[in-house]
Amino acid sequence: MPDDISNRKFRDIDRMLIHSAMFQLGIIPMENPSLDMRRALEQLPASERRVLTRKFRKHWRKALKFQAAKSPKFAKFEKTAVGLGKQHPTRDERQARKRLVFNVVWRNAIKPMLAKIENPENFNDQKKEKSDV
Repeated sequence: MPDDISNRKFRDIDRMLIHSAMFQLGIIPMENPSLDMRRALEQLPASERRVLTRKFRKHWRKALKFQAAKSPKFAKFEKTAVGLGKQHPTRDERQARKRLVFNVVWRNAIKPMLAKIENPENFNDQKKEKSDV
């Protein structure tokens, strides 16, 4: 994956935005996709665990479609890397799924929020331009 930022060192503000965005999506927040999320899921009641796993599957399928639309030449590679169609994905395929979701959430949700926080004057200028129209 060319734009993989999941191995990056995160600041406190980055971590806060990761947690916030992933909670809003209804999935367990993850800063490091290589960690096993099953331990965290085992601590939850079965009904909540089911909801969280279904929401994660929904988001990784959306992320896969987004990635395939963005870059068709990587589509086939992505599908095999995440174990598309497998009922029991391997550990590497589960990590690839988490990495894919993380990168798409970062690009679409967290990065824009971070840009607004780091450059409020640019955000205010854009807001004025839209109101002038």
